[in-house]
Amino acid sequence: MDIPATEIGTRPFGDTPDVRMFWATDHTNHAFCSLLANIKAAIPLQLVIAEPGNGKTLLCRKLFNSLRAHRTRYRVSMFPYPHLSYDDLTRKFRCRNDGRSAVNHGARQNVLIIDEAQALPDKTLLVLGKQLEQEATLFQLVLFAQPELESRLKQPLLRIFQDLPQERYYLNSLSKSEIACYIGYRMKLAGLMPGQMPDKAVVDLVFRASNGIPRLINTIMRKALNVAETSQSGRLGVEHIRAACETIETPWSVANPASRSKGALIWS
Repeated sequence: MDIPATEIGTRPFGDTPDVRMFWATDHTNHAFCSLLANIKAAIPLQLVIAEPGNGKTLLCRKLFNSLRAHRTRYRVSMFPYPHLSYDDLTRKFRCRNDGRSAVNHGARQNVLIIDEAQALPDKTLLVLGKQLEQEATLFQLVLFAQPELESRLKQPLLRIFQDLPQERYYLNSLSKSEIACYIGYRMKLAGLMPGQMPDKAVVDLVFRASNGIPRLINTIMRKALNVAETSQSGRLGVEHIRAACETIETPWSVANPASRSKGALIWS
């Protein structure tokens, strides 16, 4: 099975998030549209919460690219991984000698986007919270984080976050029907014909092995397509999915250790 690269120059299930391959579920589309609308409305704080692998980084990059396309309206900064110390943020937001805030640049809205925000130290989060409180009409913060951040923001030290106007969104894993659409969308971008598309049995197996986690779906599909291509199969089949899953640890194997042999999945 010859799996071509897409028209945009990448294979359908790459190792790293690629906004050109973005496919929106109902809830990710709602989150994306709401993020944009609330930034336009100057809501100070927005949080996107999801377990690892459920698409935070892809949505984060899509939001950044969308805002960056409107440079006359927004001045946007993104930190893809928060190596932000207390001193870094203090320097960034410290009032300058002329009495103006470091984020005040004309009439543009200033938006700071941070991915994996659960890794930020409490002291750094406190600096951000105080800046939001002081510059509510000029500065907005969007945090993409794992669920642990929510409990941390309830600490007395970070109480300031509880009083800020804010919106929160939650990204879930994909349902079986969403997986079928997700796989189909990406493979169509790769130029596959309808007759080469995975059938229901393949989708069922991917769903069982991945628990609907997009990152794991990508890994399974990428490895399965490589197996199918090596074996010169005309169509992706369940045998290729099984072969792919034997090389990785999946939620199915973690939940069912008795079904594994030498680290591989045993399929019924």
